[in-house]
Amino acid sequence: MKTIFLFFLFLIPFISFSQNQTISLDGTTHNTSGQYCGYWFYDSGGSGANYGNNQDYWMTLQGNAAPNTHVRISFANFDIAADDTLYIYDGPSTASPLLSKHNNNYNPLNNGNTMVQASLSNASGSLTVRLKTNGSNTGAGWNATILCGQMCQSIVPQIDAVNTSPTPHVENGFTYIDICQGETITFAALANASVFPENDILYHQDASNCVFHWVFGDGNTADGQTVTHYYAIVGGYNVFLTITDNHGCVSTQQLYIRVRMASEHIVTINPPSQLCTGDSLYISATSDPSSIAVTTSNTSLTQTEQYNTVTYIPDGPNCPQQCYGTPVTFTNFPPGATIQSASDISEICINMEHSFAGDLSFRIICPNGQSVVLDSYDNSGGSYLGQANEQDCGACTANPPGCEQGTGWTYCWSEIYPTQGLLNNLDGGTSPIPATDQIAHTNYIQPENPLTSLVG
Repeated sequence: MKTIFLFFLFLIPFISFSQNQTISLDGTTHNTSGQYCGYWFYDSGGSGANYGNNQDYWMTLQGNAAPNTHVRISFANFDIAADDTLYIYDGPSTASPLLSKHNNNYNPLNNGNTMVQASLSNASGSLTVRLKTNGSNTGAGWNATILCGQMCQSIVPQIDAVNTSPTPHVENGFTYIDICQGETITFAALANASVFPENDILYHQDASNCVFHWVFGDGNTADGQTVTHYYAIVGGYNVFLTITDNHGCVSTQQLYIRVRMASEHIVTINPPSQLCTGDSLYISATSDPSSIAVTTSNTSLTQTEQYNTVTYIPDGPNCPQQCYGTPVTFTNFPPGATIQSASDISEICINMEHSFAGDLSFRIICPNGQSVVLDSYDNSGGSYLGQANEQDCGACTANPPGCEQGTGWTYCWSEIYPTQGLLNNLDGGTSPIPATDQIAHTNYIQPENPLTSLVG
């Protein structure tokens, strides 16, 4: 009998996966330095935990031999609490120039702005990283890659306001683009010396050898110096631009634009009642998901009334009649309306000619007896009002036969418009006294007493 032994050989293949080495900023690496090019870089919590409270750790990351002498840190995730700070120094110690500082409220490393790199002026090529935390609140920290490469020239992304449409504008230091629903935005970036301030020191940079990467804030991105984008949903969006040159150097300064998109524009305007020149309107806007309605209503009236009959004022201070009135009646204000403030009175005007302004005084009197002296009698000052006729027609005679009138000029008192002074001062100066220009609002006369006495 033959016995046959069967031997089965099972071959199990082993595949070796190469994995990046890791380094963390913690108590074991504090105040040390080393070459960690190609390492994954974490905070003291490592890849799975938060960093701790009351920490102040720093370490120096060194570059490789030439030409890859300069360190770059590329952040994949970043979460540093607002009251903690990550400092990055441009050199081999914390005494080196501060390159940047970061937390969730101050220049967070996200939205396409994920790279920090040693500058062209940094001869060592090293970066020193320091995390300083307080006694409360922590975060997940960071997950980054340490890269070593050639020296980089600076890249400073800037918006091309001329070729961006709609045109961006600045509010409180931030750039905004406002659009209506359905509009498409054209984003354009500059590629001049302000974007590449160190151009041609080591190599050449221009739009043709750089990648312009836009992050639109709605989950979409695009590459190009000029791109267009359409937002499907009404809201606000943060747009970021990063530029990478042909040496792999990335802009470390962030270009941030805020897009504000309004819903459907105004489609209905409810007209106001009949308006007159100078009337004011109150505008109220209401909206529903499909439209905005604007309703207008009158809330104030500006009325002008006049007394248009010539009043003759005799030449003489001793006439029996000492006061001459020109009553003006306003009929267009609502019943019970009163003067609420002196600014309710825009101007009080006369059109007259007189050969000796110092002979006159002027007072405005309300129906309830309240009054204001606009110009008091001083019996001095010979300046004319208007083009006066100096003919002596007889004292105390009202409009005597054969006495021709001169040409009246308009003079207005106002506390709103610029004045040329009190009439009692003007009557001793230029003659005739300059007339008021009611169109250009110049040469008004200052009331001698405040118009607040007419309130009520």
